[in-house]
Amino acid sequence: MLALILMVGGVTGAQFAGQKIRGEQLRPLLGFLILAVGLRFAIELAIRPDELFTIRETRGGA
Repeated sequence: MLALILMVGGVTGAQFAGQKIRGEQLRPLLGFLILAVGLRFAIELAIRPDELFTIRETRGGA
């Protein structure tokens, strides 16, 4: 369901952005978005979490 919502939003957003912004302007924006996501993944991989292990109770288990 989430993938469907993201696809519909992406297609409609691309249609509106394509009417307002030229392709030469969209390429650097897309590149910046990809770099920002990659940088965030790299930071999350490098930073040590506060708790290495989390214990939580599950329901219905034996």
